[in-house]
Amino acid sequence: AIKNDPLAIQWASAELKNDEEIVFSAVTKDGRALEHASLQLRSSNKSIVMEALSKDRYAIRWEFVSAELKNDEEVILAAVAKYGWALQHASVRLRNDKQIVMAAIKKYPLAIQWA
Repeated sequence: AIKNDPLAIQWASAELKNDEEIVFSAVTKDGRALEHASLQLRSSNKSIVMEALSKDRYAIRWEFVSAELKNDEEVILAAVAKYGWALQHASVRLRNDKQIVMAAIKKYPLAIQWA
């Protein structure tokens, strides 16, 4: 079912929602599927979060992303390069990183307010 409708993961068992391969497959097709992954996967699995981010700007429910990933240069740079407003969700350290701030401002000039 998830192959045809990646959002069908919302009706999957807790075990399947925690299966990295299944969740990765779902977010590859539709980044919004991340919302239905287990808390463990959506909060701390970098590859799944990065994949979801590449698919859908609304896939990242930042309240579920771990502080570790909000402090990860690769994750935040990828986010702000596509969606400058994502700077507001970065760690304080990364909101003060010149490269990240410049990437955010390039995409969304008003992102300077979060630097």
